[in-house]
Amino acid sequence: MKRGFTLAEGPRRTGWGKCNSLTPCGDKNIFNLLTFHCKNLTKSCHSEVQISEIPRFALNDTEICTVESPIVQSMKSLQCNKKAAFTPHRSGYSAANSDKTPRLLRSAGFTLAEVLITIGVIGVVAAISLPTLLTNVQERVRKEQVRTAKYKLTTSTSKMNADGQMIPYENTHEFIKVLSGHYKIISECDNNHLENCWPAKVINIPKPDGTFETKNVSTIKTGADLQAIALGTKQTETRGIISGDGIAMILVFSPKCAPMEDGASQSWSTVDGKPETNATTNCISAIFDINGGSGPNRLGVDIRTLNSLYGSRNLGTSYQALSYQDCMAHKKKLGIKECRAAGSDRFAGAMKACKDMGLNLPSMQTLANAAGSMWGVSDLGTYEDINYPNYTQATGNRDIASRDSSSSISLSGTFWSSSEISSAYAWRRSINSSRSYVGRYNYTRGDNATALCVGD
Repeated sequence: MKRGFTLAEGPRRTGWGKCNSLTPCGDKNIFNLLTFHCKNLTKSCHSEVQISEIPRFALNDTEICTVESPIVQSMKSLQCNKKAAFTPHRSGYSAANSDKTPRLLRSAGFTLAEVLITIGVIGVVAAISLPTLLTNVQERVRKEQVRTAKYKLTTSTSKMNADGQMIPYENTHEFIKVLSGHYKIISECDNNHLENCWPAKVINIPKPDGTFETKNVSTIKTGADLQAIALGTKQTETRGIISGDGIAMILVFSPKCAPMEDGASQSWSTVDGKPETNATTNCISAIFDINGGSGPNRLGVDIRTLNSLYGSRNLGTSYQALSYQDCMAHKKKLGIKECRAAGSDRFAGAMKACKDMGLNLPSMQTLANAAGSMWGVSDLGTYEDINYPNYTQATGNRDIASRDSSSSISLSGTFWSSSEISSAYAWRRSINSSRSYVGRYNYTRGDNATALCVGD
């Protein structure tokens, strides 16, 4: 039984061509291997096909292909194009089915247009994603720089506490002299020459409208100017220092610092699972610059606070609450774990209002220190209440006869902290003329509380 063969189906690298009834073909022994060698100055290509007879070609006169076959002695040369492609004129082949040109004979690689389009798409994606990626990396780096700066200072005050040196000093300069035995200090400046210990003459403080208030470093002369939380620092003169790591700092030390139990173990606050600070720094209030003169000299970015409300913004309750959907969309940026599903989330709204300025809600410890400062208590517990004696609704265990007039700060209201409890509740502290107490389950995330944005 004779079989038909056509190149319309396309020759293959291995196996035999497909046969049909259009063209007779004999036994497979008459098939011959034709090897086409096409060469130019820069490349060569090879195509191997198995056919039963020599086809007719539609050829371009650009290069020479030699055909070697035992049954073809008279053909010395054939012409083909630079891509070593040919167009066999066999039954069943026409321009209409030219898409069936053998795969091995088609053009390989990408065209210039395809490459340019791919590069363009990659460029657009990079332009969109790269700024966000760089911002996230910078934030993580700054976060670690802040943690490290606080950790090294706290390690030194912890050693001082263990040696019984965290006691009242005559002034901040006397404290710095003792601190320098545990913390490397390369320069110290009095409050009339603070700019000599600070990388810039001004500090940029963000405002809710997106602009900045510029304050001169030279104006931070006392604890009141620094909005110091450390006890009794209203009239205490500030000092400037530069650490061995290049951290610039303006600080005051409390003249009412209460001695702690010698060698007492202090619990540490943590950032990303790493220790940051503890209560041995409660007698210090400071602002510090983590990157020297690199800028942008902005509170909440490269300038941070320690136990200080310097540059803080009290937004009251005028900020916008977030819906559950908005909260979920901003959750990662806000650094919160859950969102309030039932109704609006004012806690998340307060977080966002502060973050939009580059600031943060205060920690529960900062709020406790602020309340303690106003009543002259240096060791008020994070979740401890404080009251006037015989206050009829007193629930705390600390009674204080009067407010401390030497305090550098004055707060009144119920303030959100940065600590969430669940999707329904978040921690806050109330401070008023007669008491300060912690709110937990008596307020939900949907209730009004003040957004106090700090550079902590």
